[in-house]
Amino acid sequence: MKTKGLNTNQLKYIAIAAMLIDHIGWKFLDFHTPIGFLARVIGRLTIPIMCYFIAEGYNKTSDVKRYASRLFIFAVISHIPYVYLANGRLPASVTEFAANVFDTSVMWPLFLALIALIVRNSSKLNGLLKTVIIVLLCGLAFFADWMFFPIVWAIVFDSFKGEPKKQMVWFAATAIPIMLLEPVVYLINGYGFVGASFFQFGLLIAIVPLMMYNGERGKSRLSKWVFYIFYPLHLLVLALIKS
Repeated sequence: MKTKGLNTNQLKYIAIAAMLIDHIGWKFLDFHTPIGFLARVIGRLTIPIMCYFIAEGYNKTSDVKRYASRLFIFAVISHIPYVYLANGRLPASVTEFAANVFDTSVMWPLFLALIALIVRNSSKLNGLLKTVIIVLLCGLAFFADWMFFPIVWAIVFDSFKGEPKKQMVWFAATAIPIMLLEPVVYLINGYGFVGASFFQFGLLIAIVPLMMYNGERGKSRLSKWVFYIFYPLHLLVLALIKS
């Protein structure tokens, strides 16, 4: 008998599909057209799901150090493909590479989010030191894709583990400032039609599949590697096509 709802693997596949659609829209579609706008809206599903599973992974892994090492390695692997796709070219020199090393993919903030959870739940650190370290981690994530929000959302999901309604309420509360800030950014920078900035409201759509999560892993244990491999690979393929 099949359990109702969505398991871990199914949610991650949703995140992967949404990410691919988002990146295709980012680099190949006119953002101010309905299809380009829709692609960006759909893409907002990815980051909340991945942050949720950083918290889930932290609480369920048997070896958090190995988990952190895996995230760090793939953050490093993903850097060059991300830069290639984002800038349309590879760094021209070692100096340029070093100067922009923190302007990197979302894998870096996801890694830092896991470190933040380790720090937050440590019994060896006092409250003030935990706060200082987490703020520093947010600073290290500032120039990366999604900035420090993966750290914030992973902490939210971890803080209310086992209470899905509270998780989603607090996620929405911390996501809404992004949605409200985006139109302001559009106006200040003259990006064009302000209505296009409302694609960030797609973040709230992620609440629907996350509320359907049934807590099960899914049949294939190999699925945990799908995101790690797919992420840098799809960036590289899209960069090569774009160039």
